[in-house]
Amino acid sequence: MKNGLVIKIEANFYTVAMEMETYLCSSRANLKKAGEKIKVGDRVELDCLETERPVIVNILARSNFLPKPAMANIDHVLIMMSAKDPDFN
Repeated sequence: MKNGLVIKIEANFYTVAMEMETYLCSSRANLKKAGEKIKVGDRVELDCLETERPVIVNILARSNFLPKPAMANIDHVLIMMSAKDPDFN
């Protein structure tokens, strides 16, 4: 099994970056039954890389989590706001 980083989620499919490639993956049913939700930024373990659609078999430990928007393992946050127009309230 190899480790990757979830960079995009669409419906029940997850785009996972690993080394210099990206894979469109699905998740194992036991993750859903356990109530674990995969978030963007999660580090995951992949299986069946030689098949058409690799499978996420495990979510590795998260260092932090942001509920809205749902993201995990955040290293940096950039806040941008106007100093003059529109007025800050």
